[in-house]
Amino acid sequence: MKALNDFVDFEDGERHGWENDIGSPDGTLKTESTPADGNTFWSGRLKAKYPQEEFEISASLAKMFLFSGEGQQDGTFGISFDYRVHRPEQGEAIRIYLMVSGEVPLGFARTLIDERTQVDKWLPFPLATLFYARNRMTPVLIGAHGSLENHASSRKIDIDNIRVVELPDKK
Repeated sequence: MKALNDFVDFEDGERHGWENDIGSPDGTLKTESTPADGNTFWSGRLKAKYPQEEFEISASLAKMFLFSGEGQQDGTFGISFDYRVHRPEQGEAIRIYLMVSGEVPLGFARTLIDERTQVDKWLPFPLATLFYARNRMTPVLIGAHGSLENHASSRKIDIDNIRVVELPDKK
């Protein structure tokens, strides 16, 4: 596997190309002041449009990647990250999907955030395998896919340790 990030996402206080998107225009970088000082992460909201199409994502964080190189073919990449859910505030969604995708028709993965999800604890989003087309800019999107409540459409969340890797061809 070839890592596409030669940095540890936000650790030096920089975004390294990760930008806020329509689902969380006010997302910020924060640094924890704990015994493990120095952990910088992104903090914002998952904000879903309601209703949403089956594969539509309301992105909170986005970055463009170019998968290219000599002999490069269309292929797959993987993305994983850690997320921390905050207790829902008044009017926030209890049940909302956290989703990651590239070009949505070429793959996505999601996990449900609901009343059973541990709050204030870092949780792993498992490695999602997505497809890309060679020599074409590919968006990597992290955000919400619908709320299961039509009156509430957002939830505060933190994201850290984003890992994007190019997966080897299976021949």
